[in-house]
Amino acid sequence: MARRIQGQLDEPLNDTGRQQARAAAARFAPDMVDAILCSDLGRAAQTAAPLGEATGVTVQPQAVWRERHFGRFQGWRYAEIAEQAPAVFARIEARDPDLDLDGGESLLQVRARIDAALQALVARYRGQRVVVVSHGGVLDAVYRLVTGKPVSEPRDFPIHNACICRLHWVDGQWHIDRWADIDHLLDSQDEIDPRSRPAALLGRVG
Repeated sequence: MARRIQGQLDEPLNDTGRQQARAAAARFAPDMVDAILCSDLGRAAQTAAPLGEATGVTVQPQAVWRERHFGRFQGWRYAEIAEQAPAVFARIEARDPDLDLDGGESLLQVRARIDAALQALVARYRGQRVVVVSHGGVLDAVYRLVTGKPVSEPRDFPIHNACICRLHWVDGQWHIDRWADIDHLLDSQDEIDPRSRPAALLGRVG
């Protein structure tokens, strides 16, 4: 209950986050990457920077890969929401697909945004290997889009800080090769909600 929601607040990585970004970048050889996209939030750009340096590929920030906007509750702790807005907290816990958090995005809106972003990847990068550095809420949407899991169902799949998820596109659909790989990471966490921390999505398009 001590977790704090970052959402689209543009806060920088801490020392642990920068270390994890370097560790993730070390997993990619220069010939493994044709393009690097990232959320235009600062913490995602900081995560992507070591990968760009390691591969020599220019990082392209794109707003479409941002974390979910949590409306007026950005920066709040879950315990604060539970205490001060218990009805909203109950809907968050129930994964209400239409809850927009007073000016933010609903789960259905995030799903639609990421669905369009994935379709754009296929249209633009067919035959290439693309790394997208984004956020936990985005990975949640990606997993559900690929597997068909409804946004209203509880999450029963892992999402970790600076994890690497590998997918490929073939025969008109995405397939997961490996999900939430953290072999490159030290065993360290902090109090920031892991759903808001940057992570990498490696997609092989066709």
